[in-house]
Amino acid sequence: MKETVSSLLADSLRRYASAEAIAARGRHALTYADLGRQLEREHAFFREHGFGPHSRIGVAMPPGPEGLVAMLAAATSATCAPLDPDLEAGLLERLMKLMRLDCLIVAEAMASNAARAAQALGLPLLMLSWSARNPAGAHELRTDSRQRKSAPAQWPGPEDLAFLWHTSGTTGVPKIVPCEQWRICLDVRKRAAERRICSTDRCLITSTMSSAATARVGLLTNLAAGAAAIHAGDLKAESALAAIESLAPTYFFAAPALHSRLLELLERRSSRLQHRLRVIYSSFAEQSPQVRARLERLLGVPMVVAYGMTEVGGIAETPLPSDACPPESVGRPTTELAIADDAGNFLGRGEDGEVWVRGPGVIAAYESPPEANRDCFRNGWFRTGDCGHLDDRGFLHLTGRIKDAINRGGAKVSPAQVEFALASHPAVREAAVFARRHATLGEDVCAVVVFEAGRSASEAELRRFARHRLSAAKVPTRIVAAAAIPRNALGKLQRAQLAAFGEALLRQAWEPPLGSYEEQVARIYRQTLRIEDIGRNDQFFDRGGDSLRAVEVLEQVRETFGVALPLDALLDNPGVAEFARTIAESVKGTDVEAIR
Repeated sequence: MKETVSSLLADSLRRYASAEAIAARGRHALTYADLGRQLEREHAFFREHGFGPHSRIGVAMPPGPEGLVAMLAAATSATCAPLDPDLEAGLLERLMKLMRLDCLIVAEAMASNAARAAQALGLPLLMLSWSARNPAGAHELRTDSRQRKSAPAQWPGPEDLAFLWHTSGTTGVPKIVPCEQWRICLDVRKRAAERRICSTDRCLITSTMSSAATARVGLLTNLAAGAAAIHAGDLKAESALAAIESLAPTYFFAAPALHSRLLELLERRSSRLQHRLRVIYSSFAEQSPQVRARLERLLGVPMVVAYGMTEVGGIAETPLPSDACPPESVGRPTTELAIADDAGNFLGRGEDGEVWVRGPGVIAAYESPPEANRDCFRNGWFRTGDCGHLDDRGFLHLTGRIKDAINRGGAKVSPAQVEFALASHPAVREAAVFARRHATLGEDVCAVVVFEAGRSASEAELRRFARHRLSAAKVPTRIVAAAAIPRNALGKLQRAQLAAFGEALLRQAWEPPLGSYEEQVARIYRQTLRIEDIGRNDQFFDRGGDSLRAVEVLEQVRETFGVALPLDALLDNPGVAEFARTIAESVKGTDVEAIR
């Protein structure tokens, strides 16, 4: 029998009436009985103001327990459309139009881009107010709108929509993702069973209100099992750590960026963290195996890496015990999955292709844009746009997004594979790879790295490290350090911004060559590349060099300096200054100052 969100929760509201349902730091918890009464009041409020089961209620709330309950109220009474209240106003207007919202719930005491966008579109605002003296999540709604008549006191049916989400848009135009009541209930039941969630569990939510995982994983999966949903009040790692200590969650899920920050905080502590965690989950983006191993060691509990999508729900998950799975894998499929080539032919184990999935958890179609349905659905399968392969044991390995592949002189390079190799260096916390225009190759491979606190490595060292793990075509020509990598609120890498970000880091003030060795190297580069403006920070491959011209450079070096250097010497040290240093050390031993 197909369920609705209301029927999904009915048993918990009855059986666990006195147990905690919603909890937050510094607040009394909202019990299941309290939650039931809150939902009944809001159902009556929506109907009084004309919002019925087919209405689309936007919820643009800041992180916190009130946003959780508001989303739950909207999903049980109508269709809930979660939005980030601080997105750019123009984008919010566009999303509200695409979602065809009937009204928008906003925090009464806070000005937000979402409220301004709704007003610009003439949408009724439902103002939500709360007091810290009341239980976490308890609130009141009011509206000044007089535009609607009352609606029948009718609850949504299984085929009605429960949620409307939008994709993050990190790789293109955001898509509108509808999810029926029955479909999300099926997904929730399946996840609760697979993860063995029960009434003694307490889940700490660290994601934005607009994330599908917040509703699916943090809210509904736990409430359906009689467990408690906890919110730290904001999305900071410091708040999450305090909540782990004070509110005793048994598990939490977070993006890799928050896991990395938690690791920093834990490694600075003088005493071991006291907690009740039994497992931690990593989702939203790829997780560094190094961060995973160190967190597991510090907390003494396993980390499960989960791979999913807004359109699908869960796709794959690493099993427990965690050492049963290859560290670079996202686990075994939890839904029907196949690997396909460009023509749609299914591939065998070990062969790279696009990840396709199908099953009842997959949406039937996007609401918009219409062309996305033509591109993403084929013969009953959903094309994820992710590349990867299944190994001999059935574990899924992701190698990146199809659109992200870099064409380096005809060789297709997966950024995710290069990032994994660089991030395995002990000094590197995370890495991000981007394409850079190249005069002869078309595109070149470059990377931004973030070092572990108190550690660093030279660009040449990182290239040498990468060459032992990657084929020559995949080794980044340039590797530059940064304090952080651009990510969105879910922790996903913002590849659309990464190239400009990386270019800005690479752009250095031009400096003339210093000393005879640098001047000779600059002359050789100028002659080989047929360009004039070569400075000491310029790199051979950046300025148009390739493997054929590299051979010419090495021959000129032999004639000029009387030393025969291997190709690796130029591959690892392509800059004028660093290659001059390499030559000088080969000619004169270890006297670094000899290049001056």
